[in-house]
Amino acid sequence: MTNEMMEIYDQFHEAAHGKEKMEICRRGWELADQLDSYDDQYFFRYKYINEAAFYDDILEIYTIYPVLLQKHDAYVAVHGSDPNTFHILWAYKWVLENAHEFHQISIEQFERFREDFRIRCIKNGYSLRPYYQYGAYFYSQFDMEKAETCYRNFLKCPHDGLSDCKACERHMEVVYLLRTNQPDKAMERAKDLFSRRLTCAEVPDITYAEFIRYDNMCRLKGAAFAEMDIHNLQRNLYYSIDSKKLCIEHIGKLFLSYCFTDKGMALEWFRRNCTYTQQVRNPVFRFEFAIAAMALFKELLSKETYKMRLKKEFVLYREDDEYSPREIYGHFRKMAEEIACKMDARNGNDVFTLILRDVENGF
Repeated sequence: MTNEMMEIYDQFHEAAHGKEKMEICRRGWELADQLDSYDDQYFFRYKYINEAAFYDDILEIYTIYPVLLQKHDAYVAVHGSDPNTFHILWAYKWVLENAHEFHQISIEQFERFREDFRIRCIKNGYSLRPYYQYGAYFYSQFDMEKAETCYRNFLKCPHDGLSDCKACERHMEVVYLLRTNQPDKAMERAKDLFSRRLTCAEVPDITYAEFIRYDNMCRLKGAAFAEMDIHNLQRNLYYSIDSKKLCIEHIGKLFLSYCFTDKGMALEWFRRNCTYTQQVRNPVFRFEFAIAAMALFKELLSKETYKMRLKKEFVLYREDDEYSPREIYGHFRKMAEEIACKMDARNGNDVFTLILRDVENGF
């Protein structure tokens, strides 16, 4: 290992999570490519993908991961096997898990990724449990028959080392059941999560968010989900975001929930997070925040101006703190509409557009 490479490793281990580590990773693999050093090529690309998945913008993985696969396949072609295969397949699950949130990933691209993952699992002796798990998650947006088939096969497949932990798998079951409008079954499957008999780094924190999302969708149709203590869910998710620094991807879900139950808290949440959509590229997260902002400022449209102090980085920032509710509403409505059109075009339905219409008509 060269002195320059050793220095990059030292910088990586000392750097903060997120963009700082990612930039160092990029320098690391660029040098590794020059040196044709596979171990370093693997290390820095894998760590970059990990940082993008958990600390930054996961859209990055869809350009970097295919390159990692190419490097891996080339290494296997020469050496017969790769000691990093397990971790490369584990990262593949992040590719599959998050694809449903990006209109930039077509259904055909997802299916190619998923089929390649299936082949690699069989080749390396792993269960197809995650293959079916993430299929159910993806197809639950637009193809209920295919989602149901995937879900049933997921339950039948054995659990092995490539499977998610018990808590994460249970969470994914709950998400699937909520997305397919089976709330009673979801509540039953969530009991061990809420009692913390099953936990992991992000579960049940992210599970609170999914129940809040379901309640939001119910309320947009005029009826809250009676089986849930929404205020307790809000407190738990708020604590996860504010104190534990988890679940920041669910800021928009909590924002919309506050719009239904506590307008004062909704306004405070907007003030604290007004730059959120400027910091993330995930279309679904941006859409969730945008429709919540619409809901908040729709009730203020009768006012010509509204005084509030917002961050200087906010795209519509004003030094005099006098804001036009109509301008803010229009800004986020345009954002939500653009995302809805693209997500619905990818999914072949009008789900996002109908949610947008419900927000426009429901407040």
